[in-house]
Amino acid sequence: MNKVLIYSNDYNFVQTLYKELKDYTSISVFYFFSLQELMKMIRKTKYELVIIDLNKNYEKIDFKYLSSIDAKNIIFLYDKLIEVKECIIQNSKFIIKEKTLDNIKSVLDSNVFADEESIFIANTRRKIMQEIINLKFEIANIGVQYLAECVLMLKCNDKLSNLEKEIYPNVAKKFGVSAKRVKWNIYSCINTMCRNNTYKGINEYFGFEYNRIPTPKMLIFTMVNKL
Repeated sequence: MNKVLIYSNDYNFVQTLYKELKDYTSISVFYFFSLQELMKMIRKTKYELVIIDLNKNYEKIDFKYLSSIDAKNIIFLYDKLIEVKECIIQNSKFIIKEKTLDNIKSVLDSNVFADEESIFIANTRRKIMQEIINLKFEIANIGVQYLAECVLMLKCNDKLSNLEKEIYPNVAKKFGVSAKRVKWNIYSCINTMCRNNTYKGINEYFGFEYNRIPTPKMLIFTMVNKL
């Protein structure tokens, strides 16, 4: 399997990449006139990482079409992130980075080819933990780990949706415990979180007046939607 494919229709940028990335192995840098050419290349060869320079053309891109790319990780480069309309890519599993040589090198130098998880999953995991910290959960509580895994599974797998029948049992299997223990520990850590917050703060997070301890289902699906 080839590891990396970098696509751009910016000729000068491609020439810079050729020069600066010559010491990296298993990297293919291509200059294309269209994304159709890119898709033909991807159908012929499977890549672990595909980096696509959109070159200000993101409003014309069909992101659902690109989601069919058979690659472990997909990164989109933008000239300026401030110009990106998040609504265009909001349900797509892509990573966004500013178009700089340093950003590309940082990705190539990181452990992006580890079998454990893709860049998207690692990035989502970091966002989940930040949400948990912001909500004043006690990180040492094992229920927090179970909670984070539940949110991660729902966010990263569109085929999973049922907490009781699918999510809890999968998390339980990963940690070597029962599904009931997963659910109970999540309840426990939510109770602790509520003691560390005010009802006003919790209501602001959910966006409506609730004024009681949120259920695991309510919290998990709210976190998924906020990511």
